[in-house]
Amino acid sequence: AINEGFDHAWSAIVDTHVHLANERAALIDQLQHKAYYGAAAVTSLGQDGGDLPFQVRSEVIPGAALFRTAGRGITSPEPGRSEVPYWVKSEAEARKAVQELAARKVDLVKIWVDDRDGKYQKLSPAIYRAVIDEAHKNKLRVTAHIFGLEDAKDLLRAGIDGFAHGVRDKDVDDEFVALIKKRPDVFLVPNLPDPGVAADLSWLSATVPDAELKKMQAAATDRPAAQQAFGIQARNLARLNKEGVR
Repeated sequence: AINEGFDHAWSAIVDTHVHLANERAALIDQLQHKAYYGAAAVTSLGQDGGDLPFQVRSEVIPGAALFRTAGRGITSPEPGRSEVPYWVKSEAEARKAVQELAARKVDLVKIWVDDRDGKYQKLSPAIYRAVIDEAHKNKLRVTAHIFGLEDAKDLLRAGIDGFAHGVRDKDVDDEFVALIKKRPDVFLVPNLPDPGVAADLSWLSATVPDAELKKMQAAATDRPAAQQAFGIQARNLARLNKEGVR
């Protein structure tokens, strides 16, 4: 955000993909930490149950980032993972979930289209098309957690409004670029992973507690698998940025 109406301009980060606490004191503490590090607002994507997120969203809390929420996200059943999202098994259940989210005036709708390394049945095209259709009827945008290129392509054909991750299984191809460029309002949240390289993190010593910094430094090692995963997403981000994708 840039403000030119005063004697000086100011800018701030908007953190567009977070999952934060579901207890008030902890949530406010996290929002204050976000503001301390330069984020004026955050968008919480799909793990917010109950009334608290909507109460906090309506407040302006001193020293804290503004809070925006997708409420409960929508996914296929994922036993063993979070039970906050809607677990839907039919188009009717998907539409009902969107209607409930619309009644709560969520800021957008979050879906997961991912089999979690083969552990679960992926949200089907018929169901995510129902989600997108119902959301658009209620003037809501839909953002998708994705992993694979082919899912990303079909979501674009289905009318998705944004991606909560970049494509992570392979480099994007010309077909994907053409599909996303046809939709100039579609947004991408890169959400880049750990690059997996050794690094000197001492520059963080002024703002990160010693114990936490030690953990971070110990983890900052060369990891080829992480480097490969980062490389795919970094190349995809660079290409899409060059192509003018939002």
